[in-house]
Amino acid sequence: RPIDVAVASGGTIYVVDFDLDRVLVFSPDGQFLTAWGSPGDAPGAFSSPSGIAIGPKGEIFVADFENHRIQVFDPTGRLLRVLGGEGHGDGQLYYPTGLAFDGVGNLYIADTYNYRIQRWDPDGSVLAVWGSQGSGEDQFEAPSGITVDAHGVIYTADSGNHRLVAKNADGTTNSTWELLANGHPEMNSPSRLVAAGDQVYVVDPAKGTILILRPE
Repeated sequence: RPIDVAVASGGTIYVVDFDLDRVLVFSPDGQFLTAWGSPGDAPGAFSSPSGIAIGPKGEIFVADFENHRIQVFDPTGRLLRVLGGEGHGDGQLYYPTGLAFDGVGNLYIADTYNYRIQRWDPDGSVLAVWGSQGSGEDQFEAPSGITVDAHGVIYTADSGNHRLVAKNADGTTNSTWELLANGHPEMNSPSRLVAAGDQVYVVDPAKGTILILRPE
């Protein structure tokens, strides 16, 4: 079950395989290069890896979902450090999913079943935390995908609330989308996001669609 993809600056493609507990690496033209990881909770092993992002120094950050941690590798798969751990306090995680970096190197984590977003530096120091469980303006229900656009706006796929939430860098709400067409939801359970240029691409597996939004 390939569940998330990250592309390095040189075009190398990194894919997390949720069911096989590994990372696969492909060349820009799709040739398989290598893979690393195995099932387990030891450093370097995975239990349902669910998110991946490229750090500012080219390091590979992987959200290790059922181990409640972020693992950091060099591009060859050598483990560099393990961040987080199970819990509900700042700097702890409970089933993390989506990962994204902003333009100055801060890491954003969709801390899915803590119902919040955390912002860390790449070494794991906590810079900010926002959100709680619910459907209000500053709440989430199982946030999953996350991305940051060129203006520093943080977009979160608020899957359980069937919406997309945009936050400013200070955690205040920028805007919220609950897309409807002819009175019916156009967005069911958005899961993955990519910001590119002036558009945000939203993967919605429950509806089998990709939505393209142009925030104003």
